[in-house]
Amino acid sequence: TQKVFLGNKATRNHFLNEAGKYPIIHLATHASIGTDSNNNWIQFYPENLAAMSKLYLPEIYNLNLHQTELVVLSACETGGGKAVAGEGFLSISRAFMYAGAGGVVSTLWKSEDFVTAYLMQRMHRYIKQKKSPEMALQLAKKDLISDDNIGVRYKSPNYWANFVYAGKNHPEEKNWWSWWWVIGLITAGSISYLVVRKTKKLRFSETQL
Repeated sequence: TQKVFLGNKATRNHFLNEAGKYPIIHLATHASIGTDSNNNWIQFYPENLAAMSKLYLPEIYNLNLHQTELVVLSACETGGGKAVAGEGFLSISRAFMYAGAGGVVSTLWKSEDFVTAYLMQRMHRYIKQKKSPEMALQLAKKDLISDDNIGVRYKSPNYWANFVYAGKNHPEEKNWWSWWWVIGLITAGSISYLVVRKTKKLRFSETQL
Protein backbone atom coordinates (compact mmCIF):
# COMPACT_ATOMS: atom_id res chain seq x y z
CA THR A 1 0.00 0.00 0.00
CA GLN A 2 1.01 3.60 -0.52
CA LYS A 3 0.37 6.73 1.50
CA VAL A 4 0.97 10.09 -0.13
CA PHE A 5 0.37 13.60 1.23
CA LEU A 6 -0.14 16.28 -1.43
CA GLY A 7 -0.66 20.03 -1.32
CA ASN A 8 -2.45 21.12 1.83
CA LYS A 9 -1.89 17.68 3.37
CA ALA A 10 1.85 18.31 3.58
CA THR A 11 1.67 20.04 6.93
CA ARG A 12 3.93 20.49 9.90
CA ASN A 13 1.42 18.68 12.10
CA HIS A 14 1.34 15.66 9.80
CA PHE A 15 5.11 15.47 10.02
CA LEU A 16 5.16 15.76 13.81
CA ASN A 17 2.48 13.09 14.14
CA GLU A 18 4.14 10.61 11.78
CA ALA A 19 7.90 11.17 11.86
CA GLY A 20 8.89 8.94 14.76
CA LYS A 21 7.13 5.89 13.34
CA TYR A 22 9.21 5.33 10.22
CA PRO A 23 12.79 4.25 9.47
CA ILE A 24 13.08 6.49 6.40
CA ILE A 25 12.12 10.15 6.20
CA HIS A 26 12.49 12.17 3.00
CA LEU A 27 12.09 15.93 3.27
CA ALA A 28 12.35 17.82 0.00
CA THR A 29 10.78 21.02 1.31
CA HIS A 30 12.34 24.47 1.38
CA ALA A 31 14.74 25.12 4.23
CA SER A 32 16.45 28.14 5.73
CA ILE A 33 19.90 28.28 7.30
CA GLY A 34 20.42 31.39 9.43
CA THR A 35 22.74 32.70 12.12
CA ASP A 36 20.60 31.49 15.03
CA SER A 37 18.07 28.78 15.76
CA ASN A 38 15.13 31.10 15.01
CA ASN A 39 16.34 31.45 11.42
CA ASN A 40 16.87 27.72 10.84
CA TRP A 41 13.69 26.00 9.74
CA ILE A 42 12.00 23.61 7.32
CA GLN A 43 8.97 24.86 5.37
CA PHE A 44 5.69 22.98 5.24
CA TYR A 45 2.22 23.94 4.00
CA PRO A 46 0.86 26.64 4.13
CA GLU A 47 3.64 29.09 3.36
CA ASN A 48 1.91 32.20 4.67
CA LEU A 49 1.46 31.10 8.30
CA ALA A 50 4.90 30.82 9.88
CA ALA A 51 3.77 29.39 13.20
CA MET A 52 1.81 26.61 11.49
CA SER A 53 4.10 25.87 8.57
CA LYS A 54 7.70 26.05 9.79
CA LEU A 55 9.58 23.48 11.81
CA TYR A 56 12.36 25.24 13.69
CA LEU A 57 15.75 23.88 14.72
CA PRO A 58 14.94 23.45 18.46
CA GLU A 59 11.86 21.44 17.50
CA ILE A 60 13.95 19.11 15.35
CA TYR A 61 16.39 18.55 18.24
CA ASN A 62 13.45 17.52 20.43
CA LEU A 63 12.06 14.93 17.99
CA ASN A 64 12.28 11.24 18.86
CA LEU A 65 13.79 9.63 15.77
CA HIS A 66 15.52 6.66 17.38
CA GLN A 67 13.57 4.31 15.09
CA THR A 68 14.66 6.27 12.02
CA GLU A 69 17.56 4.81 10.06
CA LEU A 70 17.76 7.53 7.42
CA VAL A 71 16.63 11.11 6.90
CA VAL A 72 16.93 12.53 3.38
CA LEU A 73 17.06 16.33 3.17
CA SER A 74 17.15 17.13 -0.53
CA ALA A 75 16.37 20.84 -0.20
CA CYS A 76 19.15 23.38 -0.74
CA GLU A 77 21.99 23.75 1.78
CA THR A 78 20.51 21.46 4.44
CA GLY A 79 23.99 20.22 5.34
CA GLY A 80 25.35 23.72 5.79
CA GLY A 81 25.10 25.93 8.82
CA LYS A 82 26.66 28.57 11.01
CA ALA A 83 29.22 28.33 13.80
CA VAL A 84 27.62 30.03 16.80
CA ALA A 85 29.46 30.83 20.03
CA GLY A 86 28.21 28.65 22.86
CA GLU A 87 26.20 26.39 20.57
CA GLY A 88 28.64 25.08 18.01
CA PHE A 89 27.72 24.39 14.41
CA LEU A 90 24.03 24.96 13.70
CA SER A 91 22.66 22.83 10.88
CA ILE A 92 19.44 21.04 10.10
CA SER A 93 21.24 17.77 9.36
CA ARG A 94 23.02 17.88 12.72
CA ALA A 95 19.67 18.41 14.46
CA PHE A 96 18.21 15.26 12.90
CA MET A 97 21.25 13.25 13.96
CA TYR A 98 20.90 14.58 17.50
CA ALA A 99 17.23 13.55 17.47
CA GLY A 100 18.29 9.95 16.89
CA ALA A 101 18.43 9.42 13.12
CA GLY A 102 20.97 6.80 12.09
CA GLY A 103 22.11 8.79 9.06
CA VAL A 104 21.31 11.88 7.03
CA VAL A 105 21.60 12.66 3.32
CA SER A 106 21.84 16.44 2.92
CA THR A 107 23.13 19.12 0.58
CA LEU A 108 26.09 21.47 1.05
CA TRP A 109 25.02 24.11 -1.45
CA LYS A 110 22.09 24.97 -3.71
CA SER A 111 20.60 22.12 -5.73
CA GLU A 112 19.38 22.03 -9.31
CA ASP A 113 15.89 20.54 -9.63
CA PHE A 114 16.62 18.16 -12.50
CA VAL A 115 19.75 16.72 -10.89
CA THR A 116 18.00 16.45 -7.53
CA ALA A 117 15.16 14.50 -9.12
CA TYR A 118 17.53 12.14 -10.91
CA LEU A 119 19.74 11.44 -7.91
CA MET A 120 16.93 10.96 -5.44
CA GLN A 121 14.97 8.60 -7.67
CA ARG A 122 18.07 6.52 -8.34
CA MET A 123 19.15 6.55 -4.70
CA HIS A 124 15.77 5.28 -3.49
CA ARG A 125 15.80 2.61 -6.20
CA TYR A 126 19.13 1.31 -4.89
CA ILE A 127 17.94 1.43 -1.29
CA LYS A 128 14.99 -0.71 -2.34
CA GLN A 129 17.57 -3.16 -3.70
CA LYS A 130 19.01 -3.36 -0.17
CA LYS A 131 21.95 -1.07 -0.75
CA SER A 132 23.03 1.04 2.21
CA PRO A 133 22.23 4.76 1.91
CA GLU A 134 25.86 5.77 1.43
CA MET A 135 26.30 3.20 -1.34
CA ALA A 136 22.94 4.05 -2.89
CA LEU A 137 23.90 7.72 -3.10
CA GLN A 138 27.28 6.86 -4.60
CA LEU A 139 25.71 4.62 -7.23
CA ALA A 140 23.15 7.30 -8.09
CA LYS A 141 25.97 9.77 -8.73
CA LYS A 142 27.77 7.25 -10.92
CA ASP A 143 24.59 6.72 -12.91
CA LEU A 144 24.28 10.45 -13.49
CA ILE A 145 27.85 10.75 -14.73
CA SER A 146 27.60 7.74 -17.05
CA ASP A 147 24.09 8.38 -18.41
CA ASP A 148 24.32 9.36 -22.09
CA ASN A 149 20.90 11.01 -21.88
CA ILE A 150 22.13 13.57 -19.34
CA GLY A 151 23.63 16.81 -20.64
CA VAL A 152 27.36 17.28 -20.12
CA ARG A 153 26.94 20.36 -17.95
CA TYR A 154 24.92 18.41 -15.36
CA LYS A 155 27.83 16.00 -14.94
CA SER A 156 30.02 18.67 -13.40
CA PRO A 157 30.62 18.13 -9.64
CA ASN A 158 28.98 21.52 -9.11
CA TYR A 159 25.65 19.78 -9.73
CA TRP A 160 25.99 16.52 -7.78
CA ALA A 161 28.85 16.72 -5.27
CA ASN A 162 26.75 18.76 -2.84
CA PHE A 163 24.78 15.63 -1.88
CA VAL A 164 26.51 13.95 1.07
CA TYR A 165 25.76 11.21 3.58
CA ALA A 166 26.68 11.36 7.27
CA GLY A 167 25.92 8.73 9.89
CA LYS A 168 26.28 5.03 10.52
CA ASN A 169 28.47 2.96 8.26
CA HIS A 170 26.68 -0.01 6.71
CA PRO A 171 28.95 -2.76 5.31
CA GLU A 172 27.46 -3.84 2.00
CA GLU A 173 27.62 -7.54 2.84
CA LYS A 174 24.93 -6.93 5.45
CA ASN A 175 21.38 -6.80 4.12
CA TRP A 176 20.97 -3.49 5.90
CA TRP A 177 17.63 -2.65 4.31
CA SER A 178 15.55 -5.69 5.12
CA TRP A 179 12.40 -3.59 5.30
CA TRP A 180 11.27 -0.66 3.22
CA TRP A 181 8.30 1.59 3.91
CA VAL A 182 7.67 5.09 2.81
CA ILE A 183 5.27 7.81 3.80
CA GLY A 184 5.33 11.05 1.89
CA LEU A 185 4.25 14.62 2.31
CA ILE A 186 4.49 17.00 -0.60
CA THR A 187 3.81 20.69 -0.25
CA ALA A 188 1.86 22.84 -2.67
CA GLY A 189 3.61 23.70 -5.92
CA SER A 190 5.96 20.80 -5.60
CA ILE A 191 6.44 17.41 -7.15
CA SER A 192 3.55 15.51 -8.58
CA TYR A 193 4.40 12.09 -7.24
CA LEU A 194 6.08 10.42 -4.33
CA VAL A 195 7.23 6.84 -3.93
CA VAL A 196 5.63 5.28 -0.89
CA ARG A 197 6.17 1.61 -0.26
CA LYS A 198 5.38 -1.11 2.25
CA THR A 199 8.29 -0.53 4.52
CA LYS A 200 8.28 2.70 6.30
CA LYS A 201 9.55 5.97 4.93
CA LEU A 202 8.38 9.50 5.42
CA ARG A 203 8.83 12.06 2.66
CA PHE A 204 8.02 15.76 2.48
CA SER A 205 8.81 17.83 -0.56
CA GLU A 206 8.84 21.21 -2.20
CA THR A 207 11.63 20.54 -4.70
CA GLN A 208 10.92 18.86 -7.99
CA LEU A 209 11.68 15.17 -7.89
